[in-house]
Amino acid sequence: MKLHEKETVTCAEMKELERLGDAAGLPYYQMMENAGTCSAKEVMAKTVERGGKVVVFCGKGNNGGDGLVVSRLLEEKDWDVTLVLVEGLPVTVDSKTNYQLLQPGIKVVSIDEIEEAGNLYGGRPNAVVDSLYGTGFKGQLRESGAKAVRLMNELGKNSTLFALDIPSGLPGDEPAVSEESGETVYGDCVRADYTLTFHAKKPVHSVPEAAPFLGEVIVEDIGIGAILAQAE
Repeated sequence: MKLHEKETVTCAEMKELERLGDAAGLPYYQMMENAGTCSAKEVMAKTVERGGKVVVFCGKGNNGGDGLVVSRLLEEKDWDVTLVLVEGLPVTVDSKTNYQLLQPGIKVVSIDEIEEAGNLYGGRPNAVVDSLYGTGFKGQLRESGAKAVRLMNELGKNSTLFALDIPSGLPGDEPAVSEESGETVYGDCVRADYTLTFHAKKPVHSVPEAAPFLGEVIVEDIGIGAILAQAE
């Protein structure tokens, strides 16, 4: 079976698929646009009866870039969008570009400006989007990330919480295992209602112990399979 045909790929394999897709004519920027477009559609479809107030938590990398696309597209559909920069301004090329495309109607705040969940729509937005960390996350959450996870989970009690690719705090590949008990161990993680993953599932999406954090896992087509099949 070819790599792009696998239903589950490791984080390293996903990185290689993105590289191959880019080389075959699907630019990294277009993959980000596709991922954000699919995600925005899911947010709208699953919260349509509840209104249009959304808080998007963005990291500084490409997962955050996906969230920037979501923010832009939802604002274009007249949603009230608050964007929370968890680790400062974007640092990757494509996420920087998407940050520059944001319209003035989007409220952009730093994580340091938010004391508690109640500061955001009274703690009751219609949707929350976790685009903090993706397949590149390993180890422990930094202070800003831990605060963002706490806020997202608090907001998620009164709204629909969407995680892009992987709920922040979860490793994409092999979970941590306790040396004492031999059981899978997770630290602080986003508890999503929906996990919107791109191209294929990652190993964590099939780990039983991760199920409480994942919610419903939906695989979104971002064009990699088609471009690689065409290139054969």
